[in-house]
Amino acid sequence: MNIVIDVRCLNEYPLTGVPTYAIAVLNNLFSLDKTNNYLLFNNTYYSENENLKFLIAQWTKNQNVRYFNLHWPNKILNFLLKFKLVCLDKILSRRNIIEKIDCWWSPNMNYLNLSSNIKLLLTVHDLSFHLFPDFYSFKERLWHWGIGYKKLFQRANRLLSVSQSTAHDLQSLGIPVEKIKVLPLGVETSVFYKIVDENKLSDFKQKYNLPERFFIFVATLGARKNLKLLIEAWLGLPATARRACRLLLIGKKTAYWETLSRDRWGGGRRNYDQLWGDVGIRIFSDATPGDLPYFYNLAEVLVYPSCYEGFGLPPLEALACACPVIVGGNSALLENFSEAITIDVDNPDELQDLLFAFVHGKINKELAFPKSFNVEKYSWKNYAENLLNLMESL
Repeated sequence: MNIVIDVRCLNEYPLTGVPTYAIAVLNNLFSLDKTNNYLLFNNTYYSENENLKFLIAQWTKNQNVRYFNLHWPNKILNFLLKFKLVCLDKILSRRNIIEKIDCWWSPNMNYLNLSSNIKLLLTVHDLSFHLFPDFYSFKERLWHWGIGYKKLFQRANRLLSVSQSTAHDLQSLGIPVEKIKVLPLGVETSVFYKIVDENKLSDFKQKYNLPERFFIFVATLGARKNLKLLIEAWLGLPATARRACRLLLIGKKTAYWETLSRDRWGGGRRNYDQLWGDVGIRIFSDATPGDLPYFYNLAEVLVYPSCYEGFGLPPLEALACACPVIVGGNSALLENFSEAITIDVDNPDELQDLLFAFVHGKINKELAFPKSFNVEKYSWKNYAENLLNLMESL
């Protein structure tokens, strides 16, 4: 088979959930399959980021994997695809990149137009942009309108859903259940595991000058992750509690975070990081993926009060590192982490009380960890095997 994989989602760096998913799946897929031919399709007007260059170099060591970058300005390509003025498969054919495409897999939604005979497999991570548009900026809402997600769902031959929750949301849009395949995400246990080497943990603490005790939040600092509730709960704690156990926010800053900071500290050219630090909050916007296992291992608990998730990868990574989690009691979080500590995402007092209990030892890591959690259920290798079977069946 000739399979095209759309890797435009990997142009985003630092990595967020979707690129992390795509990288994990491709690593396992290319280790598994040495028979089918793969073309990685990308479009960046300028050169790829250094992280992507490294990945391409590794993947294309496989004789059955090639890479192609169209190098068109994204706005022009998106316009042409939006109004069906070009087909990506025909562009590839005219340039003698690939003649016959048996399957096109998009690990995430994007502007796309293919000939009607091309089999399309599309991964859908969540429908937050449809269910909760207020969580998104005007520019982000415009992008989702531009890709025409409802028509894209209809065009796809099969939709890969990362959870039953997302599958249910797709069905609410009129997508037939037989068109949806649910494949839960995985976790790389060679990366995310309980670190027992105290010297490694101590060195990491020194590297970032970390406090003795801390809570962590891991996600893009956006509205859907419910940072407003987390900040309100945190600031409601006594100053002594905030000094005893700090709060680390690990994720890319957004316009929403800047607005939240201005609302709290006022406008002007102020050092918001220092002001947040004064109340026990540190922001790590440049932490690398390799840092995350150490943060999880050292933390008291991962606080993840998200309003809505298609799956919830950070809680899974944390649990794989033996770090307990507090999650919002909704969507796929309830599906995947029902035995973890769940909270009402509209009640900051409930979260505040939980944080206070952790600080003062009324709840400890061992008691908070869900006893039934089995990391073996979440395998990227199994995911890649199921994905390959699905592509070959189209």
